Amino acid sequence: MSSGCDRVLEAVNSVLGKPQSGAAFTTEDFEIAFLHVRRCRSCRNAMTPMEYRMFMDRMLLERE
Repeated sequence: MSSGCDRVLEAVNSVLGKPQSGAAFTTEDFEIAFLHVRRCRSCRNAMTPMEYRMFMDRMLLERE
C-alpha cells in the first residue's frame, strides 16, 4: 500500500468518526479519497464491507 493510500484511509477514518491522527482534511481531500477508494482495490480491502458502504453513502450524500 502506498503512502497515498495511507492518506486516503486517514480521510476515510475521519469521515467514519474514527480519526487516527490530528490531520486536517479539506473538502478536496475527501473528494480525492472518494474517487481513490472507488478504484483502489488495496484501500477497499483495508476496510470492512460495512465501513466501505458507510463511507460511500456519506460521501454520496455530501455530493448532493
